[in-house]
Amino acid sequence: MLEVSIIIPSYCPKDYLKECLFSVMNQTLEKEKFEVIIVLNGPKEPFHSEITGLISSYPTIRLLYEEKSGVSNARNKGIENSKGNFICFIDDDDMISPTYLESLLEISSREIVGVSNVYSFEKSVLERKDNFFICKLLRRKQKYDNASFFKCRAFLSVPWAKMIHREIISNHRFDCRFKNGEDALFITSITDNFSSIKFSSDDAIYYVRERVGSASRKRIKIFKIVSDSFWLISEYIITYLKHPFRYSFLLFAARIPGVLKNAFLLSKN
Repeated sequence: MLEVSIIIPSYCPKDYLKECLFSVMNQTLEKEKFEVIIVLNGPKEPFHSEITGLISSYPTIRLLYEEKSGVSNARNKGIENSKGNFICFIDDDDMISPTYLESLLEISSREIVGVSNVYSFEKSVLERKDNFFICKLLRRKQKYDNASFFKCRAFLSVPWAKMIHREIISNHRFDCRFKNGEDALFITSITDNFSSIKFSSDDAIYYVRERVGSASRKRIKIFKIVSDSFWLISEYIITYLKHPFRYSFLLFAARIPGVLKNAFLLSKN
């Protein structure tokens, strides 16, 4: 049975993709239980040919191409072509520990989203830095056991470091209009389909690469930041009003100052 589909969006990848795939194919979970879907978006060559050569010895890895650039377009295509009961999102410059899939699979279900440990790194995963914003929170994860979505809102802001049942995702998709804030919008929008999050054992780790040129560090015009922030807040309100009794009001209310804070930080890039 195919338990997990790993979706890796990739735009003009560099050597770090090889490291990412090595960590994925070095899992303790049996290879017949998971598939890997790389979705190349944006310029096709020479990247498509390079990735094809890279994965030639891995029959469980599929390579798809999405002409439209953007991580949301790539992730959506991956979702639509996935076959596993659960879905994991991994960025192409990040890495996972060997027990990542197996540990998350033990705690994830139709009602529960499994959340892994998180560390950041620059050159080697052995560095295990706490520079990403949820790293320090995870060192006190017992505080968030059985907590509300509002209290756990920091963990519900990124799609990776999680195992999500496909019925939880259902017909929800990433909003391709946004280049910043789309991750939190997506995860917040699917909270109508599950009851809680559960933390994995400490050895299940998602490693976030600290990289110059990543989307969160790019310079964006002020007008674009203001415009996107307005429409992002509007989308939160619209999404909540569609199912007000299935969503957490406090979680959605907290997203509005979160959008404004992120806009301020982006304006400083």
